Amino acid sequence: MAENRSASLLPTLRHLGEWFHATRTPYVLIGGVAVSFVGRPRITQDIDATIVIDDAALNAFIKSGEPFEFVPRIDDPVRFAQASCMLLMAHETDGVKLDIALAKSPFEREAIRRAVPFSAGDVKVYVPRVDDLIIMKAVSGRGIDIADIDTLLDVNPGVDRRRIRRLARAFAEGLDEPEIVERLEPLLAQRRVPFARKKRRRKR
Repeated sequence: MAENRSASLLPTLRHLGEWFHATRTPYVLIGGVAVSFVGRPRITQDIDATIVIDDAALNAFIKSGEPFEFVPRIDDPVRFAQASCMLLMAHETDGVKLDIALAKSPFEREAIRRAVPFSAGDVKVYVPRVDDLIIMKAVSGRGIDIADIDTLLDVNPGVDRRRIRRLARAFAEGLDEPEIVERLEPLLAQRRVPFARKKRRRKR
């Protein structure tokens, strides 16, 4: 992960992985942390994840985070989560904010099923496959998301572009946002040189 602030997230990530493992909660990390793990390190100050959970289990799930030092950031977090599909937590000791999206769509649940394990020292977590992370970023569509997509494609030139295009078209049609494809296609069309080869060339 990136130095400075990103490196300081590792203790929180260790506790997060332990919490989700102990509660058998299906999940995947998303956001800047995921980009740092499957792309290139970049600075991020919080942690984002997506989980599969029934609304009726939210209260017990929140309480189960206490032994791992995770507590709600707001009053009545269950009601907020049920209304917004977002559970807002924080790590008591480290002060790191944790935004947990509640997976409702078939794509989100599939991304969690397809998640792959990642280890960094004693940190053991699940991260998305690169093509799934690219789709998440494309749908979000902020400037930082587009930059992240460019990085992910640069580091992973062999990613499944056919699947990415298919899912991007489906989201563009379902959300009536053709700009999802318009933003993504120029990046997919670029010819990429594998990252490892480019690093060797710079050393000559």
